[in-house]
Amino acid sequence: MKRISLFGLASLTALLVPLIAIASATPNPNGAIVKTRIFNDCPSTTINVVNNYPSLISIEDIGLACSGFANLHNWSFSTDGGATAASFPNGSDFRASTDLTLTGTGNGESGIRLSPWFSHDVDGRFNVRSTDGEIACFGGRLPFFTFTGTFGLHYQKGNPIHLELTVKPHGLNASSPGTIEYTVVYQGATYSSGELNLDQGNASEDPPHGLWGILNDANVGGYAQCFMVPGNFNTAFKATYTNIKFVICPIEPNPVAASTKTRLFNDCPFTNVTVTNNYPSLISIEDVGLACSGFANMHNWTYSDDGINQMVVNNDEDFDIACDYSMTGKGEGGLRVGVWYSHDTDGLFNVRSTDGEIACFGARLPFYTFTGVYGLRYVAGDPIHLQIIYRHNGLSAASPGTITYNLTYLGNSYSSGPLNMDQANAGEDPPHGLWGVLNDARVGGHMKAFMTEGDFTAKTKATFTNITFKAGVELATKLTPSALNLGSNGQFFTATLQPPTGFAAADIDPTCSRLNGQVGPTGVAVLGDANGDGIADLTVKFDRLAAGGAIGGSGTGTVTGCIGDFCFTGSDNIKVVNVHHPTTGASVSTGAAMAIDWDSPTGLETSTAEIYTSTDGGENWTLAATTANSGHYSLQAPGTPSTRGRVAVTLTSGNDAASGFSGIFTIASPVGVGDETVAFGLKGISPNPSNGPLGVNFSLPDGKKATLSLYDVTGRRLASRDVGVMGAGRHHLVLAQRLPAGIYMVRLDREGVSLKSRAAVVR
Repeated sequence: MKRISLFGLASLTALLVPLIAIASATPNPNGAIVKTRIFNDCPSTTINVVNNYPSLISIEDIGLACSGFANLHNWSFSTDGGATAASFPNGSDFRASTDLTLTGTGNGESGIRLSPWFSHDVDGRFNVRSTDGEIACFGGRLPFFTFTGTFGLHYQKGNPIHLELTVKPHGLNASSPGTIEYTVVYQGATYSSGELNLDQGNASEDPPHGLWGILNDANVGGYAQCFMVPGNFNTAFKATYTNIKFVICPIEPNPVAASTKTRLFNDCPFTNVTVTNNYPSLISIEDVGLACSGFANMHNWTYSDDGINQMVVNNDEDFDIACDYSMTGKGEGGLRVGVWYSHDTDGLFNVRSTDGEIACFGARLPFYTFTGVYGLRYVAGDPIHLQIIYRHNGLSAASPGTITYNLTYLGNSYSSGPLNMDQANAGEDPPHGLWGVLNDARVGGHMKAFMTEGDFTAKTKATFTNITFKAGVELATKLTPSALNLGSNGQFFTATLQPPTGFAAADIDPTCSRLNGQVGPTGVAVLGDANGDGIADLTVKFDRLAAGGAIGGSGTGTVTGCIGDFCFTGSDNIKVVNVHHPTTGASVSTGAAMAIDWDSPTGLETSTAEIYTSTDGGENWTLAATTANSGHYSLQAPGTPSTRGRVAVTLTSGNDAASGFSGIFTIASPVGVGDETVAFGLKGISPNPSNGPLGVNFSLPDGKKATLSLYDVTGRRLASRDVGVMGAGRHHLVLAQRLPAGIYMVRLDREGVSLKSRAAVVR
């Protein structure tokens, strides 16, 4: 997919890159909007919604006692803090994922939703159903695929399941249509549909919205369809989405295993072939008893994204494959890039043990000989490191894809440099692309075992170790600060990105960068030389609190994004405290004992622990306790009810310190406890005017149904939350994370009574 270059790099002088000045074809979500009762077969039910995007969204429908079919609710990614649903154009390039759990006494279905322009709220479903456990994808623009029919998967209510949807536009034409890949992770196993083509749809209807893709103005998010149980008022169904991630320009493909094939050539059928597949540490193939009069037996291995099928590599997907290789006996082998017409046998980076020749040839691989250029000859039994780097570039005669062959042998490194792919057979290749590896290629390794006629002891063995696969462009990445502390580095967490040779920092598009797939950039990006090594880099800022939540207890921060025409990735590790209780979505009562549990990073096992609480998701913190670090503490929950409770733990030992955050949980006010009578009231936003998230203060006398809504000056409803579930007490709820400057109205409705308050937003 074509990306927008920022500017040419004229010098190493530090430059500011305003994020608002750069447009990416794919929306840049910073929130989610929830819509309820899209189907409303039972208007009398109680709906509870929690929207703490991206950590948690839950939709619960209680009292499904009507005679209809279902109530339907959904959520959509938003680029304005949750006020409106984001519009996805046909050229969007993204991966959306979530962990989903279905619970309740009733049943329903839920999942990820990609809804085209003609059915924004209803159609295009990656569907999990609790009644029969079916997992399938269908409707709208989604190609049909069934995980139940293909893999025998059945979902069981109460279990978490990971759903992932990857959209790639490719050429958006009949020769190179957009694709969708569905991925499921369930009970420790990963399943994939592989890339499925989008078709033209209705040619007479779609042109204003594009063709061969998802169609302009699509919506992306999730949904919950709650089934009726006539007469049973205790029936409830709840869909909970956690760990919601959105990545622009996803790194593809992503192998998790390798599949092997034997006897592709089979000149000696009675030999004994032994395969060991411990990908990625070791794959070995041994062929014993090569006594026939033929030429060779051939065997191979291929990268796999599900451990069963060969992984598909398309024309516009960049990759870097490598391994350490050794061979004993008579034969040849090495790495392999097999195009659509010769998946298993052609396109070889080949090392031969008989005469030591090292050369690259066949299929789409440009010919190159390390023996001819450098005089290199391989000796059987020696280790040799092989690497192939593919870059698709412009996929045109003026900017063809390139292949680079690299090897390291006997302590010395050699390279072919980038070699151009040619058009090959123009009449044969168009359905598979031109000027590159050609769509539907396979990538991996190969081994040919040569015959020694009459010698039944003859054997050949190829061993592949340290196997790697890297997609996209890998950037050197430094995260600052190196330890996640509450008060360090102001409000920002920064990533300094330095591209490899052949790429310019000026071509990084900061607007599509993502930290751990969840957090987009804020403020301005700085182009300069942050580490002083004379090579230009780009420093991108992320909100410190959001970055802490995305990194969690792993300590690993991965930044993905766009650099010129390519996707990039880069990772760094920082020191964090893993706070694993309270858990995301938990509920505690105001003033009740609350257990805090955490893991300490290396070096801070013996330290002082400071425990903080927050009722606004971590925007403001209160020091609640200081104690010796033991990994746990019992704390009294805050007395203020909130749906955005959070705990932080900071460990300090001398000059060494690190912090970590819990997930967001609910602090509930027990109804009927205490003597204070709380009135129905709306205090409005504070401060007013506001230049940040729009947080509303209100109070409820009981747990009856109540709705808090936000409107613009035209009367258009921007956000609405069912707040009765928060119960009696004084509450604070953020209705929108970021809004354009202007005048808005907040309205609280309960039992036919409406309270209104004016809110001003300034920038």
